[in-house]
Amino acid sequence: MHGAWPCLDGKVCEALIAEQFWHDGALRQPANVVWLRASSAWHRLAIDCGVVFWRRDDTGPEPYAMGELGGEVRLEDLARGLGLHGEVIDEIAGAQAPDGADLWIRFRSGRQVTFRDRADHTTYHVDPA
Repeated sequence: MHGAWPCLDGKVCEALIAEQFWHDGALRQPANVVWLRASSAWHRLAIDCGVVFWRRDDTGPEPYAMGELGGEVRLEDLARGLGLHGEVIDEIAGAQAPDGADLWIRFRSGRQVTFRDRADHTTYHVDPA
């Protein structure tokens, strides 16, 4: 872990957004950076080489183009798309793995979203309640 791991237990998920990296029109990285908003504050997290980087951010996510690389960063609203907007956060935790790390957000409803980074490629999935 690099940065202060916030205690958001009992807070409402106001937003959960994945920065997706697209190259030549194809999705290459489903969750390059993840943004969580709770208690009116943005939290930016990224997993790189098995280390979770967590920072509080005042501005929040913005899509952008990387013309020199033929790529772009698009935003995926996970909270709305997965029905997590307004859910109460029960726990945020993580663990290292041999070739990466996992980070999960568990909600009071029993649902959980897990971000799994393996070989510097981050994906996510949701476990139903």
